[in-house]
Amino acid sequence: MPEESNLKKSSENKTTLIVIVVIVVLVILGGVGYLVQQSVAERSAEKAIEDAIGGKADISEGGKKVTIETDESKLTVGQNEIPENFPSDVPVYSEVEVITSSESEGNFTLTLKSSDSVSKVSDFYETNLADKGWTLGNPVDFSGSTAITATKNGRELNVVITPDTDGKTAIAIVINKS
Repeated sequence: MPEESNLKKSSENKTTLIVIVVIVVLVILGGVGYLVQQSVAERSAEKAIEDAIGGKADISEGGKKVTIETDESKLTVGQNEIPENFPSDVPVYSEVEVITSSESEGNFTLTLKSSDSVSKVSDFYETNLADKGWTLGNPVDFSGSTAITATKNGRELNVVITPDTDGKTAIAIVINKS
């Protein structure tokens, strides 16, 4: 009977091993399937954009970054990051969440969220823009929001700071070449 018991244990171990292997394979295939599906979706979206504009489109980082390039210009739109070549003379408020960004031919937009008040964020921009050599226009306060304009070296800067519906403060920065 000990031989029968060993055979039974061996059979149970093989069954357990087979179940584990099948689960691992299914998890791997599921992950691969998701990646393939995401890649197919990105390629389909790129093709649709390219057909519509007659240029080249690249969707990367799981759809979080889109670059569109034509003969005339290049536009990059992203989420959760500040563009690499965002102007160093434009201060970015600390401890913010980056919502979206875009860059096209030296023009930039940046949308941020902060837990600080509109007035605290406004004070930061008014002080730091002047310190970085920007010529400030008169800030405009309206409905609890503030709009700040500034110019420097042929560039125009607009910063709009407004209370958001989630209790945070939204910050929109737009930089345009004049």
